[in-house]
This record gives sequence, C-alpha cells and structure tokens, in this order.
Amino acid sequence: MKATSAPAGVAHQQERRPHRLRAAGLILAMSMVSLFMWIGVPLGWLWIAAQVATDYQAIYLWALFAIPLTMVGVGWVLYRLNAIYVRASNEPDGPRQTSWLRSQAADRSSSEPRRALDVIMACSVGLAMTLLAVWFFFYAGSPLPGAS
Repeated sequence: MKATSAPAGVAHQQERRPHRLRAAGLILAMSMVSLFMWIGVPLGWLWIAAQVATDYQAIYLWALFAIPLTMVGVGWVLYRLNAIYVRASNEPDGPRQTSWLRSQAADRSSSEPRRALDVIMACSVGLAMTLLAVWFFFYAGSPLPGAS
C-alpha cells in the first residue's frame, strides 16, 4: 500500500510556521528594545546620575553624555535585530529612497510598503512622547516655590 503525503499547500504552511513565529518574536524583541531606548535609557541614566552626583549640574552633565551614547548602542542592537528580521521574514532589503526626496510629480500609486522597524520606531516614539506629556501635565508638580 502506498503512503499518502500531505498536500503541497499544507506542507508549505507547516514549513512557514516556525518562520512566522521567529518573525513575530523578532518584532516583539524590536518593540521592547525600542521602548527601552526611548523610555528606559533616559530614566535609567537620570536615576544613576542622581545616585552618583549631588548637584543638578552634574546630574544633567552625566545625562547629556551618557544618554545619547547609550542610545547609539541600543540603536545598533535594533539595527542588528532588524537585519535578522529581514532575513527571517523575507522582507525586501536594500536601499530605498525616502519619500521626502522623491519628486512631487512621481507616481504615487507605487509606494513601497512600510518596514516593520519604521512602524515600531514611530509607535514607540509616539508612546514615549505621550507618557512624557502625561507625566509633565499631571504628575510632575510645579517647580515654583510656594506653588502646589
């Protein structure tokens, strides 16, 4: 008796499932690292600087140098995670011309799809700015003497 094999479509879906799980895991990792870059790094360095330094000028000087350097390092990690994601998800890779450099007369119907890292970064920056605004307007209090 001849053994029957699964149809080609089912085998192809089962073969792609690990790739989709890997791509979803990489998107989650990029999201967490991106949030860490915009929220965790500044808060972490301000806390560390406040523990080490005693005056405000020293705290802000620490933050002025440490936060951007750490963000460059975290950005490099995001770049590497994105490269792994591009390979895992078969997302098209290569140089792209940004939309603000394109001619206004260019064909607008053939726009390139947004990349995962672009969307993740835009959302994480928006979330960080929203959290900063909520903290500033509702929780920070007034720095003026005598104001409540």
